[in-house]
Amino acid sequence: MNRDLFLPAERKNYFAEFLVDGLLRGDIKNRYDAYAVGRQNGWLSADDIRELVDMNPLPDGQGKIYLVNGNMIPANQAGKHQAAEPDPLSATARSLKKERDLPEVRAANLRRGIADSYKRIFAEAVSRVLKREEADVMTKARQILVTRNMEQFNAWLSDFYRENEEYIHRFMAPAFVAYAEAVQVAAADEVGGQTGLTPELQKFVDDYLKNYIWRHAGSSIIDLREVLEKAIAEGRDQLKAPQSIS
Repeated sequence: MNRDLFLPAERKNYFAEFLVDGLLRGDIKNRYDAYAVGRQNGWLSADDIRELVDMNPLPDGQGKIYLVNGNMIPANQAGKHQAAEPDPLSATARSLKKERDLPEVRAANLRRGIADSYKRIFAEAVSRVLKREEADVMTKARQILVTRNMEQFNAWLSDFYRENEEYIHRFMAPAFVAYAEAVQVAAADEVGGQTGLTPELQKFVDDYLKNYIWRHAGSSIIDLREVLEKAIAEGRDQLKAPQSIS
């Protein structure tokens, strides 16, 4: 893979590897429980955990500190006597820690972390959909540009996006369902409920995905019509894909 995918100069900065950890992962609740054990016992830092869930390190080295249970002090300070005089910032630090420990704050941070970890999954799914659309739609649009027949293009465009709904659903549904499952587990843990998609939640996900597909198709159709009509009005024989398609 390194030989075939990269030029000699590129191999200095890039390499290919197989990541099999994803095949061994349990569900999100079990993974988060395991991370908590490692964090509380001093052999995982916040940055170690964030790397495992494909998140960036915390700024200013905040995530590199290892903690141990008890007072949750840095591991290299365990067993040492604390200074008799309180730190001038201790009151502020205690106030901030108290705020971070509020259930609603912890829940909000967890939801934010889940959303960040799924951005890459959604981006990849959308990229696959858009690449296919650009190849098919822009080829047809350039053909129509030669004949200047907008009526024919409008009819083809409506048929294309109606038939394309199944294709979009196939690529986007796994991302939506996985994200919904992750959020549901976090919410169930927050309120002490049972984990798993209920029929009501599954219907919500299905309806949301259906509306997403309709919005995507409607926006793309409007943009394409405007681009083609402008090109025809200007007498151009070349066409560039609109931003929503490319």
